[in-house]
Amino acid sequence: MATGNSVFLANQSAATQGGSIVTSALETPIVWLRYLGTAASGATVTVNAGGDLLFTTDGTTADTSVNTTGTIDMSTPGASADTFGEVAGLINASTNWQCYLLAVLPEDGTDNVFAAMTEIDLSTAAKKSTGHYLFADESVSYDTGWAISGFDPTKSLTDYWNDDNCVNYLTYAKMTCDASGATGSFKVYSANQTSSTLIKSVGLADNTATTFGNAGVNAPFAQSKFGERLVVLVRNDQTGATDSLECSGHSVDWTGARYNNGYSVTNVNA
Repeated sequence: MATGNSVFLANQSAATQGGSIVTSALETPIVWLRYLGTAASGATVTVNAGGDLLFTTDGTTADTSVNTTGTIDMSTPGASADTFGEVAGLINASTNWQCYLLAVLPEDGTDNVFAAMTEIDLSTAAKKSTGHYLFADESVSYDTGWAISGFDPTKSLTDYWNDDNCVNYLTYAKMTCDASGATGSFKVYSANQTSSTLIKSVGLADNTATTFGNAGVNAPFAQSKFGERLVVLVRNDQTGATDSLECSGHSVDWTGARYNNGYSVTNVNA
């Protein structure tokens, strides 16, 4: 599956957003959650050791508006929750919660992917404003990636918070792939919340730096479809790989509601 985070989230971490990530081997954020309900406190989310998502209304009572049980089994996922698109659909079907996929493809598998996280209250005023990011467990997923997206969690209560009306551009990518004789690849997808389209795929030599674009020139070599984000990946199924991926890109809102933004980030799957 694809792991990583949105470009503008380069400084986002488990430490800065609160909550305790209890798995030491973890990746950067792949999914964003926000509480939409009326409670002023107590509505919580937990990711248990198997990666299952547990939702409550008060820290104890299961929020049965999510998947009828308040639990989404991602340690042994059934057919209704074995892809990220399906999991997002289950969460968004609840009037209490909102989910947005970032550096993960909707068709990617969910089995044990999330890093464990102790219970955190998402119904506080601060969390209702910013939402909360869930991380991938690097001991399960070995892909390294970023999303270039118009997503803005600070506008989640208003319009212009997702990729609607946006086109996202990739201007530079530098990567290495520690495939140890296995096959590694650089892939760029245009993705919405339910499907994705592969727009670039290149095989990578083992432990050899590969570059596309120019870090000093704002000239895109890949762009998303209108209203979709870019998911940029080094895909590698090799256990223990130390891949790296550095990207630059920007998001343009064609309604003029948001400024163009450019970013340069590095992600290392170590």
